[in-house]
Amino acid sequence: MAAEEMVTSEKILNKNTTEAFFKYLTENFGENRPILVEEIKFNGYPRTQITDMLDDLCRCEKLSRYYNEDVYYIPIDTLLGKIFLSTKRVIERKYIRNDTDVYGFYGGVAMYNYMGLSTLVASTPTIYTNKETAEKRKVQVGWCDVILKKGRTRITADNAYTLTFLEVLTDAPEWWFRDKDEETEEKMECLASYINSAKITEQSINKYLPLFPDSTAEKLKESGLVFYTGQ
Repeated sequence: MAAEEMVTSEKILNKNTTEAFFKYLTENFGENRPILVEEIKFNGYPRTQITDMLDDLCRCEKLSRYYNEDVYYIPIDTLLGKIFLSTKRVIERKYIRNDTDVYGFYGGVAMYNYMGLSTLVASTPTIYTNKETAEKRKVQVGWCDVILKKGRTRITADNAYTLTFLEVLTDAPEWWFRDKDEETEEKMECLASYINSAKITEQSINKYLPLFPDSTAEKLKESGLVFYTGQ
């Protein structure tokens, strides 16, 4: 085979492989959703070859890279231009959940706001995650700062709601449970509503409560929130 024919054959092979790779990304991740390099499993290819194909797809604008992260996405074209990937989506994919697993959850002000316990908005969200080994560390994802914390135990879909509730209880001030007024009653109602909606059981609370400070157990006892748990 002539040298020119060999080069042409390699180009065709590379083009076919890249097209097959793009089809794989489309089918497994979808449009405008975070694609983490570490999650890509394509025909046993090494990471270097995966990265080369990602770069090829970016050059032909079939793929976009999220800032300087090892995160890519298939952009959606509209009449007003391309839709950029949401930073919130990237954060949650990296540290909270993917399509099959749960490995983290929001804590701090973000969860207070979600539960209706506070109207404050978290400018720097706190996340408890299996992806972190340090007790506390600040990282930057795109333009957003995030505080990462190691979970007290391995976080899964089965325990994430219970651990979230107990972390909120741990961080809550003592007066929520000491004072008996309209404001504290509203907060207890918010926590009770979360317990019900998340279907948290007394058995699950008893399983993970020993991982938390004694003060958490005292708050739980004073609040009477166990009454709202399932069995």
